[in-house]
Amino acid sequence: MSSSNNAAELQELLSEFDNGMLVTVDNKRLHARPMHIAERKEASRLTFATEKAADKVKEVMLEEHVAVTFQADGKFISVSGIANLSDDSSRIRALWNKAWDIWFEGDADSAEVDLIDVNIVTAEYWDMTGNNRLRFAFEAGKAMLKDSTIETQKLSGHGSV
Repeated sequence: MSSSNNAAELQELLSEFDNGMLVTVDNKRLHARPMHIAERKEASRLTFATEKAADKVKEVMLEEHVAVTFQADGKFISVSGIANLSDDSSRIRALWNKAWDIWFEGDADSAEVDLIDVNIVTAEYWDMTGNNRLRFAFEAGKAMLKDSTIETQKLSGHGSV
């Protein structure tokens, strides 16, 4: 499968997720937490909203390399990227969602909000649903009978960008 096909498949899979696990580095320790996706720009950027005083903001300021993982119903995505912080009030206003009221005091104009933009550098996905699940079961059965290993790169539903 070509890289552009993989990017399109990644974008389609990403569109099915509202939340992911953002992984930052905290003093050489990985720190993961669930985050709601505020915005996605195709398969190149994910944006999350957080309080300015949150630990994850401090962590991103010290180490910009982050990961985001997604998993649900046989679909898995792992993203590595570079995080940038933004307090652009016009973007925050444009992205503001009524559901954010429970997370932030004030409104789009007064809340202490930072956006975390994760610019995707690499991504890998596994879609083990539908025909892909059947093919995986078939290939896994063959490997078990032959006492060999399965090559996940050869399975449809797996790709990297």
